[in-house]
Amino acid sequence: MTRLEVRNLRADEIRAQLLREMGGTVDGTRVDGDRWSVDFVVGEPAKVGRMSVPVLFLDVRGEREAEIAHYLRLRTMRGGG
Repeated sequence: MTRLEVRNLRADEIRAQLLREMGGTVDGTRVDGDRWSVDFVVGEPAKVGRMSVPVLFLDVRGEREAEIAHYLRLRTMRGGG
């Protein structure tokens, strides 16, 4: 299993893009595709000063784990500023 940590992105946006580009079906908080699956796990919000930032974990599994994890890393990468 590969666990990715994503901050300040909504699960529904990531899920929609994953379904649109990689296919699959939704089963609760999980997306199942062809030889892969991703579980969406809500984490404790991170504190940045006085602000609270949502944290989401993406647990990637299956024969295509490396490919799907790489895809998600590219799609969830955020630029600093």
